[in-house]
Amino acid sequence: MLGENGAGKSTLVGILSGNIQPDSGDIMLDGFPTRFSNARAAKSAGVDVVHQHFMLVPQFSVAENLALAASEG
Repeated sequence: MLGENGAGKSTLVGILSGNIQPDSGDIMLDGFPTRFSNARAAKSAGVDVVHQHFMLVPQFSVAENLALAASEG
């Protein structure tokens, strides 16, 4: 996702991941409007966020760092 500072990228990710409740609009999942009450609900629906880090564990490969992030919830 690309955009200038203040364009709403972080807010959109927060809404999609269930960490922020939207003021308006719909999230469409499999053709149905969906709202996630929290990050756990989003994750159970298959929506998760891997936050930007150069390396969580420098000795790990990219796949190992992604697996580590996936195991946190």
